[in-house]
Amino acid sequence: METVNYTKHISALILISIIGMPCFSQFHYSDQEQNIQNRILDLTWNNTHSIENNSTNGIRFWLHGYQAFIFQITSPARLSNDSTLQVIQKMEQHIFELDSESPYFHYCLADLCLMQSYLYFLDDELLTALTAFWKAKRHYSSNTEKFPGFLPNQKHQFIDKAVMDRLNDVFANKKETTQPIGENPLTSFWHATLLKSAQDLALNREIKLLGFLVEASFDGNPTIVGSNELDEILHDTSKGPLESFAIQMALKKNEHYIKQLQVLNQADSLGFNQRLNILNLYLGVAYLNQINPRAEMYLREFLKHQQKENLVAYAQLKLSWFYLLNDKMEFQNCLQKINDVSNLRTLEDKQAKYEIVHVSGWNQGLIKSRLLFDGGDYRQSVTELLKMKHELPMLSKGQKLEYAYRLARSYDKLCDYGKAVKFYQMVVNSEPQSEFYYPAYAAYYLAGVYLKLNKPDEAKVYFNACLQKDSPIYKSAIHRKAKESLRQLN
Repeated sequence: METVNYTKHISALILISIIGMPCFSQFHYSDQEQNIQNRILDLTWNNTHSIENNSTNGIRFWLHGYQAFIFQITSPARLSNDSTLQVIQKMEQHIFELDSESPYFHYCLADLCLMQSYLYFLDDELLTALTAFWKAKRHYSSNTEKFPGFLPNQKHQFIDKAVMDRLNDVFANKKETTQPIGENPLTSFWHATLLKSAQDLALNREIKLLGFLVEASFDGNPTIVGSNELDEILHDTSKGPLESFAIQMALKKNEHYIKQLQVLNQADSLGFNQRLNILNLYLGVAYLNQINPRAEMYLREFLKHQQKENLVAYAQLKLSWFYLLNDKMEFQNCLQKINDVSNLRTLEDKQAKYEIVHVSGWNQGLIKSRLLFDGGDYRQSVTELLKMKHELPMLSKGQKLEYAYRLARSYDKLCDYGKAVKFYQMVVNSEPQSEFYYPAYAAYYLAGVYLKLNKPDEAKVYFNACLQKDSPIYKSAIHRKAKESLRQLN
């Protein structure tokens, strides 16, 4: 399963293009406004109206819209995007009636437009989302032109650099220029932005949070969090549930699974799971990948409080795997509950439904190996598979395909490339199985092995092979990665 797509929430703030002047400013949030913004980020603020009514810079209306937006994307309750959009649009209109000479005027409007863009994106209203984005861009361009020293512009500056770097990486028709050895430019920019905003605590917190979300959101090499920074960032997890969420996602992306589990346990001990239910899901999955019985408690806790259908099928799938290893009767009950979920909006839920339809007859050994792999214990994952040798004649074609694929993935992670190539090729050269994603993914990862072995010509062969193979539910993602890799090689 791929990373849970909550990281898309950063899309609400990122689609903006600017060139600004990094310097300090005479403009700051008031202490009251900073306190309210911090409480919004803590998920504890419910009364934005109490901000003094004589404020003329639009911050009180922006905070009201901000609170509605954060509540919408983090609350487990069944809420309509339409009602949240109405609140944000009403706040936008209030700001329009204020003094346009304030630097907060265009800043607040830009943020509100980006929030709308994201919510429209969630509803697949792409044209409307794009229109809202361009409105945000116009507001921000106006702000940087009129107030180049306005400190909050630093937030949008960082967001823009992160997104534009990624868009250039994905969509540019020219070969990437070689990055100089040293710190990633985006990381340097993030650190500089944090330094500039150090005296504006709420803004500094938001920029730091955005950095972790950018790290978790993008494929490929680490963009923000280097290995030498891991210990430094762990203390940030105690600041609030959103920090815990974003940091554990960044740690997971970089395969620091033990530290991820530490962060999630700390969040639970601080009561953050009660404010951000998805932390229960992540903690349950992290325990499941360690084959730890505590997984059941947290997965059930998530399902108990998740009133939306979002991620319910995914959580039930994970719970079904727990019961496959422990309780066959409960296992069947979970499968039925996945079938009962009708509103499959997230990719994770669609994957869960795909799994129970196409991967019939789950094998305990294969699932245990898969979970251990997802938890970073690649050697034990191989051990579980090798224990199954005597079962191979009795496995179905699909199970044999998965067996070879999972051996290849684990050997790849263990840098045993000879064995990895052998098993990847077995999967790639198998008879076409359109209902399984293994051949397309095996071709992609085999190309990656050849890149590690400094054999770019062989890598091109298998990136192209990936593009020729079907991959239900996962097709667009793996084909996009293969195309991007080919573009970089050409």
